[in-house]
Amino acid sequence: MNIGEKLEFLLKKQNKTQAQLAKYLGVDVSTISAWKKRNSISKKYIPKVAEYLGVSTDYLLGNDSNTIIAHNSHIIHNSPNSKISINEAIEHLPPEIATLAKYMLKLSEEERLEFVGCVFAKCKKGKDE
Repeated sequence: MNIGEKLEFLLKKQNKTQAQLAKYLGVDVSTISAWKKRNSISKKYIPKVAEYLGVSTDYLLGNDSNTIIAHNSHIIHNSPNSKISINEAIEHLPPEIATLAKYMLKLSEEERLEFVGCVFAKCKKGKDE
């Protein structure tokens, strides 16, 4: 799926319109139409588009087809009714966990998987001893 198709798919899935996205970004609706037609988004708007649609920039740009939930997304899980950002959710966690969550958000998908794998490997090793 290219960027234009992803924009169309995500807007439709979330019952949002191009006009709503344009208003959020402070651009004309024709800008959104042009992005869909050209299959590209102006670099400066990529993070805001991803945030509005609740996806990672990697997903939006086609770098990570499996990751739909994003850093600082308005949608913290697949519920379109959720209006809490990841950063807001993190603020309600115990400090030790919040620090870990903030660290994890800075990692790429591959780095997160490697990190989690190492943690689970150490946990399993501790139980076996």
